[in-house]
Amino acid sequence: DNEQIWIIKMQLAEDDNHALKKLFNQLKADYGGGENETNLQSFGDVLQHMGKYDSAEKIYSDLRKTYSPDDTSFSHLCFSFGMLYKERKDYDRSLQWFQRALDRKIRTEPSDFVYIGGLYCCIGNIHMEKNGYNEAIKCYNTAMDYYKCANATNHPYVASLYHGIARICYAQKQYSDALDYYQRSLAIQKQHLPSNHPDMAINHTGIGDVYRSVGKYQLAMNNYKTSFDIRMKSLPPQHQDIGSSYKSIGLLYETMNNLKEALEYYKKAESIYRQSLSAQHSNVVEIAKDIQRVISKLK
Repeated sequence: DNEQIWIIKMQLAEDDNHALKKLFNQLKADYGGGENETNLQSFGDVLQHMGKYDSAEKIYSDLRKTYSPDDTSFSHLCFSFGMLYKERKDYDRSLQWFQRALDRKIRTEPSDFVYIGGLYCCIGNIHMEKNGYNEAIKCYNTAMDYYKCANATNHPYVASLYHGIARICYAQKQYSDALDYYQRSLAIQKQHLPSNHPDMAINHTGIGDVYRSVGKYQLAMNNYKTSFDIRMKSLPPQHQDIGSSYKSIGLLYETMNNLKEALEYYKKAESIYRQSLSAQHSNVVEIAKDIQRVISKLK
């Protein structure tokens, strides 16, 4: 008998810490349905959030075997697969799973406008990561049409849409527009999320990138440190996003020609990346190049 029984108990450490408890409740709402019992997929989603990608993938793969072809909740599992592969930067597989989720959702629950809008936004994000900016904008526009149908233009999902547009503007060196959309995204998040939610760190990093690019280094550092503080409070200590915060600060120091400090932070980023990611992951490869570049400058 190959049947497996999973017994899951998720418990908040430091239960009397109000800020941590507020974040935990938000994550339960995001992944586990509030105060309800957390199902196996929700547990996989939390593992993914913690950066435990192999464990999350194992759970999703086991769950996939249990779904019937007409199960309406299959689209949610497809979404989880899409997010998993996005975090691994396997964008082609991520896109396939998001598209599968969208196709299933439109077929089974076509009036769930907010969720469908969210899936279009996710697909847009993948096109953006692949530098397909025109396709990304088309998806974002379609997503916004769905949000408008649901009268949900201030929904938390819209923060992700604005963030995606901001990144496209930044990539095209439209820094004023990028800053505007990052700030719009952050404003929506502040209405809906606790102050230490890790999604807010992403916008602070983006705002820091804009300020670094226009030479406002102190404002850049302020935002990078805010992002870092949020991640240290809300993520496991070896999560790749904490490594990314170290890299952002290192890049700022390198831009300011403070090369010893840059090297110090790049090495901190490398240490985390090597513990949390495969040797072939682009973050690991790129940080090694960053370190070698700074070492060459120091000679």
